[in-house]
Order: sequence, then structure tokens, then C-alpha cells
Amino acid sequence: GEFHLPGGRMKVIARTPRLLLRELSEEDLGSLGGTLMDAEAMAALGGAMDREQALTWLRRQIGRYRTGEPACWAVEERETGTPAGLAGFARMPTPLGELHELGYILRADRRGRGYASEAGRACLEYGFGTLGLPRACAMIRVGNAASERVARRLGMRYVREMEFRGAPHGLWLVSREDLSGRGCFSRETVL
Repeated sequence: GEFHLPGGRMKVIARTPRLLLRELSEEDLGSLGGTLMDAEAMAALGGAMDREQALTWLRRQIGRYRTGEPACWAVEERETGTPAGLAGFARMPTPLGELHELGYILRADRRGRGYASEAGRACLEYGFGTLGLPRACAMIRVGNAASERVARRLGMRYVREMEFRGAPHGLWLVSREDLSGRGCFSRETVL
């Protein structure tokens, strides 16, 4: 599957009932860069980036595609093609060693629609099925009930509290076995 942007063709990572996940390109700075530069959207992820930091971040993701590493992808509404946000993985140090953290950032006007759970499920299926990750984590700031609900929906379990960026966070885990045992690979969301 390919998706056409003015700058070329982007590989489609997954399709869900409502969303399309695809590789990022530098052209996405215009449509998705605003989310990376938005203080509210980025509050849980270390704060807003400036334009240069956002471009550097995009280039880092593009580099990961070439090496086959887990990365972040663009999330779009299938019906309209409207950018909804970003979702994917980043390697993070945890008390259990380095793990791949599942993360998502949604545009302010696309929150509250269940997109985080839908995109997160597609990322986990792709991560476990295609990239061969044995497990993934989420580091959720204590008190962030919405993200905890998403983690539970994705089959994650709370493991322990940890310090991250100077604040208490909960470490949540899910393994490939956790998901495959629930039949999550039977749906045709991953191409």
C-alpha cells in the first residue's frame, strides 16, 4: 500500500476502520508540525518543540524507517484524509531496562473520538507482528486517567510507579503473547 503526497509516495503501515497510519515525510511539517509545537498536546511528552526541533524529529523518524527500527507514523482519517495526529514507538529507558514505548499525540480537534485506542491497537499489531517486538510499554503521568483508560483498552497492565522527567509516572506493559492470546492479530489492519 502506498499513499501519495506531493513529495512522493509514503508507505502505509496500517488501516483501521477509521484511520490510516503511514510513514511521515518532511512535507508533514506543515500539517502535523503544529501538533509537535503545541504546548497542550506535547505536555506529557516534554513540552512543545520549535520548528527546527520538529523538523529534526521528523527526520529522525524517517531515518528509522530506512533501518527498520520502530518509529512514529502519521495518523489520518481514512474518509477525509485529514491529519489526526501521530502514533508509534520510541525507545525509552525504564527501571526494567530499555523498552519500546507506545505513544500518540492527537490534534486538539480530534481528541475524544477513540482515535488513540484505534491507532494504538494498530501500532501494537504492527510492532508485534511486523517488527517482531516482544513487548511494549507506556509511561503515563500519575493522574492522567484518559491515557490509563487507553492503556487498559490496549491490554496493558500497570507494573509500577517510576520517576520520569521529574514527575511520577506509571509504567504499563503489554507483550506479544498478551495480545495474540486475545485474537488481536486476526483482524486485517496491518498490510
